[in-house]
Amino acid sequence: MAFSFEDIFEYEKKARGMTADAEAKFRSAEEAADALERRLADKALAQAKRDAEKMLRKKRLEAEQRSDEQEHGGERKIAEMLAAEKENSEKWSDEIVRRVVTGS
Repeated sequence: MAFSFEDIFEYEKKARGMTADAEAKFRSAEEAADALERRLADKALAQAKRDAEKMLRKKRLEAEQRSDEQEHGGERKIAEMLAAEKENSEKWSDEIVRRVVTGS
C-alpha cells in the first residue's frame, strides 16, 4: 500500500492532535493528583493539630489533678498531725517527763 504525501501529512496531523490530547489529559491528571495530595496533607495536618491539642488538654488536666492531689494531700497530712497532737499531747508530755525523770 502506497501512501501519498497528503496521507502522511493527514496521519501526522492526527497523531499531533492525539499527542496534544494525551498531554492535556496528563497535565489535568497531574493537577488533580497535586490538588488531592494538598488536600490530604492539609487534612492530615489538621488531624495532627487536633490530636496534639487534645493530648495537651489531657496532660494539663492530669497535671492540675496531680497538683490538687498534692495540695490537698498536704492539707490532709497536716490535719491528721494536728488531730494526733490534740489526741496524744498529754500522753506524749507524760512520756517525755517520765523518760527525763527516770533517765531512760
